[in-house]
Amino acid sequence: MKDKLTLSIDKEIIEFAHRLSDETDQSISSMVEQYFIELQEIKDKDYQLSPRVKNLMGYFEGEEIMRAMGDFEEFVSERAKKEGMVELVENILLNKFESLPAEYRERLKEQDKDKLNVIAVKIMEIENLKELEDYLN
Repeated sequence: MKDKLTLSIDKEIIEFAHRLSDETDQSISSMVEQYFIELQEIKDKDYQLSPRVKNLMGYFEGEEIMRAMGDFEEFVSERAKKEGMVELVENILLNKFESLPAEYRERLKEQDKDKLNVIAVKIMEIENLKELEDYLN
């Protein structure tokens, strides 16, 4: 069952979302939903604790384990967000240019979240892969 979600988003991002929606012939809702589905899959698939790590859980006590788990969850969350951003930007670029050389895919993965945000916001203005290269330096 679908339900509604209200978001407060920067005006420039909303404008970008509308342009992207028109360009890809997808609703903004479906794009946002797909983004969260992909983030969930990344988190569920890549970051489950192995049985060996679970066995080590008994060696830590009280606040120490809670602090360590909090740090780990924050690390996982930030890593999943970045990987999701990389995948989303990559998919949009693939849709726009029909192909994306492996070198550019690797360079996207090397970017920090701030640089990925800039690329995502400017993606509609990027006319060709040479211009994309300017953002990857």
